Amino acid sequence: MRLTQIAILIIIGVFFSFNVKAQKSSYIIENGVYSMVYEVANQSNKRNAVECMFKRTKKGEYITAGPDEVQEYGVSNGPVYEALRVKIDGKERYIYLKRLTHKRIKIYQHEEKGQSYFFIHYDGKLTALSKQPYTTNYYKTVMEDICEAEGRDMDLWEFRYSDVSLKMWYNQIMKDQIVLKQNMKKGLRKGLIVGVGNTNWDLPFKDQETYDTDNKTSYLIGGWIELPLFSDPRFCFASGLKYSWGNIEGEGKRSLEGGISYSYYTCKSSGLEVPLMLRIRPEWFWGKVYLSVGVECNYLRLASFESYEVKVTDNTNQVNINGDIYDSFSVFKPVLALGVGYNADISDKLGVRLGVNYHQLRGKDDQLESKFEMSKIMFTLGIELF
Repeated sequence: MRLTQIAILIIIGVFFSFNVKAQKSSYIIENGVYSMVYEVANQSNKRNAVECMFKRTKKGEYITAGPDEVQEYGVSNGPVYEALRVKIDGKERYIYLKRLTHKRIKIYQHEEKGQSYFFIHYDGKLTALSKQPYTTNYYKTVMEDICEAEGRDMDLWEFRYSDVSLKMWYNQIMKDQIVLKQNMKKGLRKGLIVGVGNTNWDLPFKDQETYDTDNKTSYLIGGWIELPLFSDPRFCFASGLKYSWGNIEGEGKRSLEGGISYSYYTCKSSGLEVPLMLRIRPEWFWGKVYLSVGVECNYLRLASFESYEVKVTDNTNQVNINGDIYDSFSVFKPVLALGVGYNADISDKLGVRLGVNYHQLRGKDDQLESKFEMSKIMFTLGIELF
């Protein structure tokens, strides 16, 4: 498992290392003014840390400037350096640091005498990272503090004190935030849904002493909507309209004088379902997982009853076709419903959702000698239309 995690992080790091854009054009920030220049020389690490050498025009002379004159410079298709005051080995210095990342989490590197020194600028503070455990500003402790402030829960054991590893950590945080932002969308969401599942019936057989109903496959099709609550996309109201259908088969048994009667029946079920759900999208898996709980208004109709009876008396079988044992009947009832799902965006205009939903319905009809019960678990595929 740890090898898999390392491999994934290496792939992410390599991918994002090519996507943390290098500076395309040469520039300098001189006395607070941004200027494009013809060329900025990419010298050795030692020289780049103390001076900026640039040419304003193609035929111009190279100009050498220090941190007091040029506060920042970028090499064409290369690194960016910023002039910052830092402490290295206990001595305060005003030098250029190579900027490894940008945006609100900035990571800097300084190389000297075969050693690398790293710094993080976050929340208005520049912190020198220590490589030694149990010391002030130990780099993993600083990373943990930033992860906590950013609301990220990350295992930091695989990250090392190196430019590649620190950029991997940065890119993982930024990737998490991008994915989370995409999945925590505000506004109305809508789409279509299809499903297949298993329905367990407890449906009494008329005039039978004992009865049994088989579990049968049921199907679903419909549409859904989702609207954030409290201006917080983690909490949503979800509803829609779904049509479901399936078949029911059952059997019953009763005693006769001198024998036993076995009866078998089939019928068709159909219904409309209107869910009124609270959907919670926690930040697990970057907001892709959601949990649902609420009420589902069910209109259930049972129809097309057919049955036949086999009477076994004195070793003689007699088959009777009884036709309808019940008239068609329907029940409307709100029930408690639960669900869990996972959503992912395929493109800017299309997303998919995989879900599992469960509800249970109990009812009674005048034709039934006792109450009936139905429980259903559905596996659904939703298509989100942006």
